[in-house]
Amino acid sequence: AIKPSWPRIKPKALVIADSRCCPELPAGDYPRHHLPLSRTAIELGSERVTNIVALGALLELSGICKRASIEQVLRRDSPKSFLDLNLDALAAGYALAATPAAAAAS
Repeated sequence: AIKPSWPRIKPKALVIADSRCCPELPAGDYPRHHLPLSRTAIELGSERVTNIVALGALLELSGICKRASIEQVLRRDSPKSFLDLNLDALAAGYALAATPAAAAAS
């Protein structure tokens, strides 16, 4: 499902891929980040928060909004039973994207 989408990637797009689910990345004129998103979520206790790990990575790499704003939304909208896990997943995503390995992947 991923490879058929590669031709649609526009120049200068930000590509963030889960290293477990997408073992290869397309070549091209864009920053590529191969991160252990789902593995990190599993280590946190639930693969269900892979999307939140990915969100943290996206926000760290792109700077499209403030971390505090996303944390506020998570605190407001997350089910109480998932709040701490979601906040941990967001922080983990930020940390993954901030590592030297993530910077070298681009």
